[in-house]
Amino acid sequence: MIKTSLLSAAAVLALASGADAGGVTLVQVEPVVTVAPVLIAPAFDWSGGYVGGILATNSAESSTGDISITADPLAVIPGISYASDGLSAGIEVGYNF
Repeated sequence: MIKTSLLSAAAVLALASGADAGGVTLVQVEPVVTVAPVLIAPAFDWSGGYVGGILATNSAESSTGDISITADPLAVIPGISYASDGLSAGIEVGYNF
């Protein structure tokens, strides 16, 4: 695209200058220089070692209520209920290259 434009411009200049076939005038066109964009280093880099940890608590409580397994309403199994409390902990160690 750029070469075609440059050749077209050179042809127009040659015709406009009144040059005949015997005395062709050459026009020197400067090459178009494109510069690559400058890469900027990021402000923060995730490479290197790290140590981390986690600490969490949990609590749960559930109840099923009374369960009747027969048609007799007096034959009822008492509901099951439970409660759970706990603590979770962990450590992470690593290195990003």
